[in-house]
Amino acid sequence: MCILAIVEIKHSSERSLLGEIFSSNYKMLISLAMTIVGEEHAEDVVTNAMLSLFSLVPKLRLMEERERVAYLRATVRNAAYKYYNAQKRR
Repeated sequence: MCILAIVEIKHSSERSLLGEIFSSNYKMLISLAMTIVGEEHAEDVVTNAMLSLFSLVPKLRLMEERERVAYLRATVRNAAYKYYNAQKRR
């Protein structure tokens, strides 16, 4: 699903950066989300987290790789906890 959303992004430089970030960190981000929300919902959490980063592409572009990965991990972790807490309240 995230790959399709990235393809829909009109600016090629943003699309290229998000595609690269997504593909190079996918397994790590899915694993992180799975520890919080389980296998069934991990991909949705990662997809939503990655899409939320679209407006931050200029900021991500300026970061070093290590900083970018830490930022991605924090974004996915926060999205997973937000999802988990929302499900818990139901």
